Amino acid sequence: MTKIIYTNTPDNRERRELVPKKATEHEDYSDDTSADPEGAEARMFSNEQYPDWVFNDYGKSNLDVWGRRYKDGKTHLSPKANTIQGILDVHKASEKHYGDMVQMGLNSEGEKIELLLEHYHSMIVNVPDNYVFPIMRGIANTVQTALAERAYRKYLFINGVNRQRDPEAPMPEFVEKLQDSMFSAASFAGVWFHVHKQLWDVANWKGQPSYRIENDVKSRLQNSATYIEKTYRTVQSPHAPMNQHAKMAINC
Repeated sequence: MTKIIYTNTPDNRERRELVPKKATEHEDYSDDTSADPEGAEARMFSNEQYPDWVFNDYGKSNLDVWGRRYKDGKTHLSPKANTIQGILDVHKASEKHYGDMVQMGLNSEGEKIELLLEHYHSMIVNVPDNYVFPIMRGIANTVQTALAERAYRKYLFINGVNRQRDPEAPMPEFVEKLQDSMFSAASFAGVWFHVHKQLWDVANWKGQPSYRIENDVKSRLQNSATYIEKTYRTVQSPHAPMNQHAKMAINC
């Protein structure tokens, strides 16, 4: 096996990066009752309810993230366009930290990297050339999915920090969990990014690997929307408007 020499790079996990603007608050999406009083009243008494934070990144729609109608014809949670773009912006701003990301993977999963490299290296040097491309394509797809998860987790952490009113206060527990998830996603992405780059050289391919994560981001958000709908959606009995309560009181 070709000996792989790792180059240590600074582990700057806590480096401050370009952050997106604070997520739009739920109040910014409130109904304009003067413009649509009947529609606003109907939505006000909807029996579907979600926590306010859901509507920072998701909205109700009969179309999924790819613009296709849901199979049941009903309205469901779908990711907002500005959420997708926000995650892509985080990814773009984080590309310059690929070295730090890889170092996180090397520090936490060094033995797994050695095993992966040994396994895939043996395959690439021993199979015919027409088998190499499917192997490398599978690894590239794994990298893209991991990079999308890394960007998604960084987006959640950044917005979690930005929602805190006092920047000098201790980090809340839920933000600490977001940070842990962000570091885990970055480490996992670093492992596969490094493996792919090393095997790219073993295969004697020209140029450098490139990744397009937009579709992976959309898929991740659509799965998240489905999970949130199943987990946080509550259905309550419809509430009659006050004028109906008054009518029932008169008729009693």
